[in-house]
Amino acid sequence: IEQDSNGGNRILVTSEDGKVSTYYMHLDSFADINQGDYVKEGTIIGYIGGSGAGIQDKSSPHLHYEVIIDGVHVNPVIGDNILLDPQKIDAP
Repeated sequence: IEQDSNGGNRILVTSEDGKVSTYYMHLDSFADINQGDYVKEGTIIGYIGGSGAGIQDKSSPHLHYEVIIDGVHVNPVIGDNILLDPQKIDAP
């Protein structure tokens, strides 16, 4: 859970083995979670907003989603309206 000049309010979720991470950026606020908490599928981690450049509501609400595999940022778009599912990388 952090604030960044580009990604605004963002959360990084990392697999237990550290191989796969996902960033969820430009959030309005965070859910009631703390660093180190176990996050299972369906857990609310935050609420979509328009944060950015350290300014709340800098833009209209939207979500940026970023995937990191073995320390390498990868484009999560794999087709028209199809995003990479990081759970399938971590545990097929």
